[in-house]
Amino acid sequence: MSIIRGRALKWIIGGIGGLILLVVIVLVLVVTNLGTVVKTGVETGGPLILGVPTKLDDASISILGGSAELDGLTLGNPEGFQEDMFKLTEARVKLDTFSVLRDEIVIEDVLIDGPHITLEFGKGGATNWQTVLARLEGEPKEEEKGGKKIRIDHLVISNAKISLAGLPLGIPVNIPLPTLELSDIKSADGGGVTARKALTQIVGKLWGSIAAAIGEQRDKLGDALKGIDLRGLGTDAKDIIGGGAEEAKDLLKGLLGGEKEEKDEDEE
Repeated sequence: MSIIRGRALKWIIGGIGGLILLVVIVLVLVVTNLGTVVKTGVETGGPLILGVPTKLDDASISILGGSAELDGLTLGNPEGFQEDMFKLTEARVKLDTFSVLRDEIVIEDVLIDGPHITLEFGKGGATNWQTVLARLEGEPKEEEKGGKKIRIDHLVISNAKISLAGLPLGIPVNIPLPTLELSDIKSADGGGVTARKALTQIVGKLWGSIAAAIGEQRDKLGDALKGIDLRGLGTDAKDIIGGGAEEAKDLLKGLLGGEKEEKDEDEE
C-alpha cells in the first residue's frame, strides 16, 4: 500500500513539475518574442490610427533591464503628400516589461533622439501634419476599440531637425526643433488611455512645437515660402494643444507679409 502511495505521490509531483516547466517554457517563448509582437503592433496600428504607412525595422526588449529599443521607425505620408513625415534611427524606452502582456502597458520613460521630421505643404497650404491631426480628432474606427491602454510617464524628443517640402521655389530648408518634453500621458484618473488618445497628445504637442519653430525662423524663410499663405497654420490643432496653437498661429502671421495684408484689410 505504501508503495502505491509512494508512486502516486511521485506522479503528482512529476505532474506539477511538468506543468510548471510547461508554463516556464510558454513564458520564455512569449517574452523572447515580444520584439516581434511590438513590431507587428506598430506596423499594424500606425496605418489604422494615423492613416499613414508605418515601418519598424526592429524592436528588442530586455526583460531584466525593463527596457526596449526601437530601430528604424518611419512614418510615411498621408494621401496627397509625397515625403515621409517622420524618420527615426533609434528610440530608447524604459517600461514595465510584463505590462506588455496585460491590458495596460506602462511606459516609464521614452527618449527619441535625432529624428528627421518633414513638414510638407500640399494644395491650399494644408500640411501633412495637419492632415494626420484631423484624422486623430475624428471618430475611432471599430477596430481600434477594446485594445490595450497605454500610460506614458515621461517622453523627450531631442535634437530633431525639420525639413520643409512642397515649396514652390524648391529651396531646401532645415530647421532645428527645440527639445520637447512631455509628462503624464494618461487618463484623468491616472490610468492608461487608448493609443489614439496618446498619439493625439504627442502629435498635437509636436505639431505646436514645429509651427512655433518655423515661426521663429520666419524672417529667414520669407523667400523659401514665397507663394504659400501660412496665416491659418496651427488652427487645426487648437482644441488639442490649446494656447500653443494660438501662439503658433500668431508667430506665423508675419510670414509672407501676412500681418501687412491684415492691416491693409482693416484700413479698408
